[in-house]
Amino acid sequence: MSQWPDDRFFHVAQQVYAADPWWLGEDATAIRGQFAREARDPNRAIWWHSTDHARLAAFFGPDQQVDGQPTAFFGFWESLPDADINRQLFRTAETWARAQGATRMLGPINFSTFHPYRIRLNAFHDGAFPGEPYNPPYYAELLEACGYRQEKRFYSWLGPLAGRAERMAPRIAPLHDALCNEGVTFEPLTPDIWLNELGAFYRYVDQIFGANYAYRGISEDAFRSSYGEPFARRFCPRSSVLARRPDGDVAGFFIALPDYGPLARVNREGCIPLAELNYADHLQRLKPLTMLGKTGGVHPAYRQKGLFAVMSWLMMRWAEPFADHGGAVLVREDNPSARVAGLAFPASDSTRREYALFVKEL
Repeated sequence: MSQWPDDRFFHVAQQVYAADPWWLGEDATAIRGQFAREARDPNRAIWWHSTDHARLAAFFGPDQQVDGQPTAFFGFWESLPDADINRQLFRTAETWARAQGATRMLGPINFSTFHPYRIRLNAFHDGAFPGEPYNPPYYAELLEACGYRQEKRFYSWLGPLAGRAERMAPRIAPLHDALCNEGVTFEPLTPDIWLNELGAFYRYVDQIFGANYAYRGISEDAFRSSYGEPFARRFCPRSSVLARRPDGDVAGFFIALPDYGPLARVNREGCIPLAELNYADHLQRLKPLTMLGKTGGVHPAYRQKGLFAVMSWLMMRWAEPFADHGGAVLVREDNPSARVAGLAFPASDSTRREYALFVKEL
């Protein structure tokens, strides 16, 4: 087995989604680059295998603990609807994981939660935004047939933006004013600010995201590769939010990304590869425009002060003049930000997409 996937590995996904009008494709070069970077880590063990109809990868390292248990991740899983093939494939991966010292297998997680992870559970005909889990409806059933159960659920809420910030103002404006009185300042987070201070943002990664479920740290090289210039060119410079502490350091940030999905569907004429999409060239082609609150976090010192709620509110205020719809996306069910999302996007005028991580005891 080579250190990174061969062409057959990628052919599996092409078969699975051959007639799917919503699929956004995958970047084989970028994925091979991920495998190559991970393979350079002497403490990181990687396994992968593909057949004509299914593929799977697994990852483990001595520091990979979830809920205090050594846990291997499985990821990059794609398959036609064949339970027997998947039972055999997962058994092989589980045998490998046990030999590495893992007591559980969790996923799908493509190396870490900084990369795509989770299974889509509903709303398959709504398509997907870039970075959103998307898969055939039978995937959850296949995992259950292999002995896996749902471990954590995640949600995305989407709906029209008009009037949302105004309805939230009575609850959120006092939190905003209190933070301002403490010396916290708010400004649009532009790509230039992001790139100029990328090293500083990286230094805050563990503090901001370290308590997340199944968190595994990311190297600065991998962070810059995933969140450098191509990422910065895609996000919205008018509605992304940066909060600074009185000394100028980062208190929190929340990045707004347009839903480029309608332009990137690979089985439709005129599709634009995800790697080429950018805000300056493609925003005007997104009609109606959906703005997603997708990537963000708060320094621990400000988590009990409502900073995330304030940034969410500001994002909606700043986006409403030019965006038609908004979304609070990919939120873990037990994350405090889920309450903010539920307040912003109530069931009466919003839709909710659902996802899950699956686990199996080894």
